Amino acid sequence: MIAPFSITDKKNGAYIIHYTPPSAGKFHISINFCGTFRGRRGPIRGSPFISEAFVEASVSCNDLNGKLLQESIRMTTNNLKSFSNATTKGLSKAITKDDIKNLISVKEHLRNVKQKTKEFEISISSNLSALRYMKKNGLKSPIA
Repeated sequence: MIAPFSITDKKNGAYIIHYTPPSAGKFHISINFCGTFRGRRGPIRGSPFISEAFVEASVSCNDLNGKLLQESIRMTTNNLKSFSNATTKGLSKAITKDDIKNLISVKEHLRNVKQKTKEFEISISSNLSALRYMKKNGLKSPIA
């Protein structure tokens, strides 16, 4: 189902998309690039996005200047930090010649890094974009 939406071209390579979900719930939002200016056609990085709509949410929840964006930045930064700390600790284990248990543990940490790399790259890019937006508009950064 396609929800009503509008697109505003900011004339600087950025677009603002407004949409109204048809009901409360979680939605997957797919955004495809049409391939103009020699770019490749297809989904933009990170698409599909997951959005959650609530019946009685405050309008401020949708405001890029609001606490929701700041909390998202804080949460994704903390998740990356926790994952990095746990991975660094797991990869720092000393392994002796016959230490299969620790060798398997290190292998699992490396597998986790490989599986999570794309997810964290997208999170980092999203956070950087949000922080640039906040700085450009004179907003306080949620990260001290």
